[in-house]
Amino acid sequence: MKSFTKHELIGVICILLVVGAITGRGMVMSLLRARDSQRMSDLGAVSDALEKFHEEYGFFPPAEDGKIKACKGDNFDEVLQKLKVLPQFNRDMFLSGLRGCTWGIDPFENVATDNSYMKTLPRDPQTQKGLAYVYISNGNRFQILAHLEEESDSDIYDAKLAARAIACGSMTCNVGKAYANTPLDTSIEEYEQSLLKNTGGK
Repeated sequence: MKSFTKHELIGVICILLVVGAITGRGMVMSLLRARDSQRMSDLGAVSDALEKFHEEYGFFPPAEDGKIKACKGDNFDEVLQKLKVLPQFNRDMFLSGLRGCTWGIDPFENVATDNSYMKTLPRDPQTQKGLAYVYISNGNRFQILAHLEEESDSDIYDAKLAARAIACGSMTCNVGKAYANTPLDTSIEEYEQSLLKNTGGK
């Protein structure tokens, strides 16, 4: 069997390197797209869970440092006992017994009945690299945001949201979900002010 010449061996190595580079990039892009797909799935699932919370309480949980403030705080049992003797539900008192839920660890549930909206709140697939989901809410509306790695995906990537320069951990938020017609390219407060202005303050 004839052995390779030096030039033939170099040629084979070059071909293998090119094929390996192309294959490697393809694998990297596939993993990236899978993570972005997971992010969109997570945002949708959290959005649905928030809607269920709203159906039961009539408002969305507030935000606390980018987290959903809906988990039992250290004083929750004490607060719950006080709520039980009141003639009507006291929202501020209820919220005083809650803390921000930790993404990827805490469940999202009705703390008064332990009925679960989500067994565990998801976390960004790249949490270990500093990426994070961000929740914003004033009780009437919400925005839940993430960082899309494949920014060239024009069907999902939101350049106007990215221009707000909100940090989703170590990167800028550029994709999200929101309540009803709430836009992502402006703050909830600014949007509600524009609605009041358009309706003459009514």
